[in-house]
Amino acid sequence: MPYVVKRPGSSSWYYREAVPADIGAILTARNGRKPPDAMQSLRTTDWREANRRVIAVRARQHEEWDEIRSCSSSLPNIPSPSAMIEAVTSHVHQGFLRVQRKKLREELAASGTNLTDLAIQRRNKRAQVALLPSPNDMREMEQLAAAVSRNQSWDVAPGNGVQGERWNELVALVTKAVQLARSDLADLMDGKDANTEQEAVFERLGGKRASEVSAAPGESIKSLFDLYERDQLRVGKRADTLATERKIIDHFGRFVGDAIAVTAISRTHIRDFKRALSEVPHRWTTRDELAGMQLADAARTWTAMGGETRSARTVNREVSAVSAFLAWLKDNAYIEENVAVGFRSRIDKAKHKFPPYTDVQLKDLFSSPLFVGCHAKKEHQPGNEKIRDWRYWLPLCALYSGARAGEVAQLEVADVRQIEDVWVFDFNDRDEGTGKKLKNSSSRRLVPIHDALIALGLIEYVQRQSRSGETRLFSNLQPGPRGNWSYQPSKFWARYLDRIGMKRPGLGLHSFRHTFADECRRSGVEEGVLKALLGHADHSQTGHYGTLALGNLQQRQEAIKSICYGGLHAP
Repeated sequence: MPYVVKRPGSSSWYYREAVPADIGAILTARNGRKPPDAMQSLRTTDWREANRRVIAVRARQHEEWDEIRSCSSSLPNIPSPSAMIEAVTSHVHQGFLRVQRKKLREELAASGTNLTDLAIQRRNKRAQVALLPSPNDMREMEQLAAAVSRNQSWDVAPGNGVQGERWNELVALVTKAVQLARSDLADLMDGKDANTEQEAVFERLGGKRASEVSAAPGESIKSLFDLYERDQLRVGKRADTLATERKIIDHFGRFVGDAIAVTAISRTHIRDFKRALSEVPHRWTTRDELAGMQLADAARTWTAMGGETRSARTVNREVSAVSAFLAWLKDNAYIEENVAVGFRSRIDKAKHKFPPYTDVQLKDLFSSPLFVGCHAKKEHQPGNEKIRDWRYWLPLCALYSGARAGEVAQLEVADVRQIEDVWVFDFNDRDEGTGKKLKNSSSRRLVPIHDALIALGLIEYVQRQSRSGETRLFSNLQPGPRGNWSYQPSKFWARYLDRIGMKRPGLGLHSFRHTFADECRRSGVEEGVLKALLGHADHSQTGHYGTLALGNLQQRQEAIKSICYGGLHAP
């Protein structure tokens, strides 16, 4: 394995891997130096054992890198040049004039100093700073720069790397702003015209307004997203995902100004956009109270109303869409920096995980009216009606296959078939006008059908559907508004759990997938086979070798047979 190496002077084998480029950029910005390769002793002199151990060690290293990527605090808050100019204009130049005007009034009131003499003194001071700053002046400039940085919560400081470079730029800007302020003050005292309006000073310090950085023809946010969309479709990104991203980018474009050049998009824009997203309710564009409003207005209105706002997970998803677009712009040389990196809020995933069903909950659930006999029109009430459509089969199939609800919901009759005398679910995305979709390429898989499902009559149900001329397994199920097959079943299941008194935070159809994974682990199913059953990719180096899928059919069948949920559906 290429990640197993020998270290000079050591008899042990080591794991070694180059730091990914994006992680390298984050750590370089944070620490001011390029990080070294990841290296760790495998604590063995045996080459075969080292190749076995490196898989787990490398997986832990990649988890650490993923944590750096997802953590909002992993990237320092480094300001753009435009943001620095704006802050220095406000806090240094304008503040300096306010302080000096006050001091001037106090001097004149106290001593009756001649205005002409005072103007000469001020001009001399200005020349001194402009041509030969004194040590005292430089210390003052650095103190002012530090004050601005603290006020803006920037991560800039003397040293190497990007943070050190921006610190030097900030000190230079502060010095220039003080020089301008002294010059303006002297001119005003001398009776000359000096434009001290904030916008004029911003431009004198080198800043450019949006009107000066408008997009070139064909390079507006909308036009470039059109190119991004075509490019992403070519590499296999789903059309419905891109349609959702387009809505987000449309909101972002209107928020920052449709005519703005992408090179003028700053971290301040991303910060303010994220804040606005955090201050509106879920599905805010459909709210009557916010009808016709742009995001900024909707955020102000909703904040004033004191309504409930959307979750951090939803905001993260929308910020990620902007980041993905900006990353593409960077890769295609439209911009030099993805300013949206690092803005995802850090979320404790354990708090949002779908909990598995306990054995007691499974027993209660599958002895509830829907599964043993219910009212003809009210599935949650006892009765003599035997439900045998998707409402009955989909939860059972999810429990005994570990499949996602949408994967089961979109099955066709032909997807339940025999291979080598083994009945299997064939989860695929062969779309002949049916709208079938999978999460990714790893989701294409064969999962043996558990004996419990066969005993309950699943194969007979499939054969009845076939004899009736149906092509889809659950013909009365339709995809949701965004083409997601789990939409209708998930809403029904949440309602059903609530009506039978079993609703808990996070508990839903997807919980069957977590229950299946836990049961497989309890039964001793090998991790690679479990990944194959769940449709998870193997990202280890070993997984990149060869062409055979993880877990052959016999191994998968043995794994499926091993799960029993405490004899839940035992004959």
